[in-house]
Amino acid sequence: MKTKLYLSALMCFGLSGCQVVTDTLSTVNGALSSVNSALSGTAVTSAAQSSVDSAVSE
Repeated sequence: MKTKLYLSALMCFGLSGCQVVTDTLSTVNGALSSVNSALSGTAVTSAAQSSVDSAVSE
């Protein structure tokens, strides 16, 4: 999944296209941070957290 995002970023030619990709990546990173914060604030096991991280990164 990450590879596709990098390819999309490399393939954008106009500034507006790059801005859209940047905004999308920024939104995704923000969402992942929120999920990680929520997980670390609860009593989940590290195994559960890593399985969530694995699912998100694929």
